Amino acid sequence: MEALTSQLDYISENVVTEQDRPGYERWVRQLLTPAAKELGWATKPGDNDETKTLRSRVLFTLGYAGKDPGVLAQARKLTDEALANPSSIDHTMAFTAFRLAALNGDASLYDRIAQKLQNKGATPEEYYLYFGALSEFSDPKLLERTLEMAVSPSVRSQDSLGLISSVMENPAGAALSWDFVRAHWDDIEKVGGGFTSGEVVAATSSFCDSHLRDEVQDFFAAHKVPSAERTLKQSIERMNYCVDLKAQQAPQLSAWLEQHRGAAGR
Repeated sequence: MEALTSQLDYISENVVTEQDRPGYERWVRQLLTPAAKELGWATKPGDNDETKTLRSRVLFTLGYAGKDPGVLAQARKLTDEALANPSSIDHTMAFTAFRLAALNGDASLYDRIAQKLQNKGATPEEYYLYFGALSEFSDPKLLERTLEMAVSPSVRSQDSLGLISSVMENPAGAALSWDFVRAHWDDIEKVGGGFTSGEVVAATSSFCDSHLRDEVQDFFAAHKVPSAERTLKQSIERMNYCVDLKAQQAPQLSAWLEQHRGAAGR
């Protein structure tokens, strides 16, 4: 099931056209809702780590790729509760809830999470929960704030590139973050020290756009990262794979969804 949900998320991000997205979301909801109802949101007595992970994965994909209104509403409710009382939610589900809440999150939610991030009394687990959520928003203005925060003193230097990379891996922030990387490359190199800046090179592998791919190639031809030459090659290969996959499979997926439109709509 974990492999299935990962594939569904990947297809949602990289293959589905905006025209086909409503049909794909309906189909994902039809596919995963029975499992989600059986698993529920709350940890049950006897649940092992595998079951907790399965619950988290199924509910995340149902909200992320399926845009299930009930799942998204519950994720926001649990996030609000966890911001008030971090112990109110199992840590495995907390990451799922925060990521889903951020998808449609507004400036008010962003501000609350950003404020929590600055809380010196937060545990490392809580810190990275808040830290990770700031890269998951869809609003470009909020993602811009996250990027600016990443190169500011408010984020620990060892975490800066991870935050930038996370925005790069968010489809809603791909082009925005790439523009930011190019405009702030000198700052990024200072933080990365020539070696860890390879983390940003690696994050470009999530791009699924021929224009961005070409820009990545051109940029790193002019701005060498010697420690990440192999990483850059792998990133280009993954971008090429994704661009080719989308060109080949998007029309077939569209036709398949049309054939299953009646069943998905029930």
